[in-house]
Amino acid sequence: MAVDSTAILWEMFPLLRDPLWTVVDGCYGEVNAGFSRVLGYSATEMRGRPLADLDLVVAAPVVAPGTLRDRPLWFRTRYGQTRRLRYSEFAVAEGLLCLAREDPEDFPDNHADLLGAIADNFPGLIYRTVLHTDGSVTLPYLSTCTEDVFGISVTDIVTHVEWVFDLVHPEDRQTLMMSVESSMVDLKPFECEYRLPVYPTRWVRLFARPFRTPLGDTVWDGAIVHITLQKEVEVARQQLLEVLADKHQHAERLLQNIFPAVIVDRLSTIAPGDELDYLRSETGSEDRRGRKPAIADRFDEATILFADIVGLRSWLPASPPPIWWGC
Repeated sequence: MAVDSTAILWEMFPLLRDPLWTVVDGCYGEVNAGFSRVLGYSATEMRGRPLADLDLVVAAPVVAPGTLRDRPLWFRTRYGQTRRLRYSEFAVAEGLLCLAREDPEDFPDNHADLLGAIADNFPGLIYRTVLHTDGSVTLPYLSTCTEDVFGISVTDIVTHVEWVFDLVHPEDRQTLMMSVESSMVDLKPFECEYRLPVYPTRWVRLFARPFRTPLGDTVWDGAIVHITLQKEVEVARQQLLEVLADKHQHAERLLQNIFPAVIVDRLSTIAPGDELDYLRSETGSEDRRGRKPAIADRFDEATILFADIVGLRSWLPASPPPIWWGC
């Protein structure tokens, strides 16, 4: 019994959630709803469009048409994102039947559209970086706000992955590279702050959560967010603390030039709001916080010595004798 492949093909179109499309005479043919859901293009705008007009695949391998089977490839979506899909194509009478399946390893809960919406509204950059066993590095996923963070488009970053460390200030590259290498060994999450090689200075914080796939690839999922304003506040706070410390040292030196060391030591223990407690203390006992009064001490017995300097009065002008008060 002959099998009508065309009939089977059209039955598959509405059933698959994954992108499915045909290629006829170098143009896109029919596309299913999965194509629109994952890649963002509708059937109306794709039908009859030349392949050269819209290159969906990033760095496609050169193989004979209809022979590629279940190969992980990176696709550009309509919104500038990159998605890793497992691509296969089959030769049919009309041309090619193309199928791109979402990789469960990338989105295990099969909610890629929801995750993409969250990523696009995240105040920063969300990424997935993969170090393959052959030493190559790819970016299966990169959210759309690369322009806001780095000033470079998603396409430029994906096609030139070697630029990644060029986007780090030269003085901060070694720190970031050491963090990445360490996480590759222990597979522990990390975060790293670094500057971008731009003026005025812009700071970002990178978060990364690594794991290793069954194939041996090392994957980092994470985000990059702006922290320039936070760093400016931290710098202003540090400068203020330094000014206050300098003022405190100046006040300490001034007190040491005026009072004995024991008095200066007592004055330095007064906390804000405790001044009245110290002034009201009339004895040498400790206050409610276990400290001695600020300045005054009480002595039940004391000896007072009155002394005069010999010959001092001969230097003084004639005047009534001074009145001395004693106790």
